[in-house]
Amino acid sequence: MSNVHLKDFAKERGQPEAAMLLGVTQGALSKAIRIGRNIIVTQELDGTFSAEERRAFPARIERKCRSGCGPTLNANVRPNPIHGQSTDGAGVLSSAAEVA
Repeated sequence: MSNVHLKDFAKERGQPEAAMLLGVTQGALSKAIRIGRNIIVTQELDGTFSAEERRAFPARIERKCRSGCGPTLNANVRPNPIHGQSTDGAGVLSSAAEVA
């Protein structure tokens, strides 16, 4: 039995073949490599392949911010209306309802 990281396994065999051997789509394999998942591929004695992800416990994922980590909306955000606009919330309109 031999162990190799998923990135190296895909590099040796090409992503389409590596994905087929592991029983996943090429897109799933590509994404796992792109985001840096720690997946180890093992070649079993019968020639088949299996893959196992190694993660710390507890497995909290620290997401990297892609767009500069701007502010998030919360209860302290107040509407800033354009001059002349109402700050009242929109009502539920229906094409079946008559507007007075």
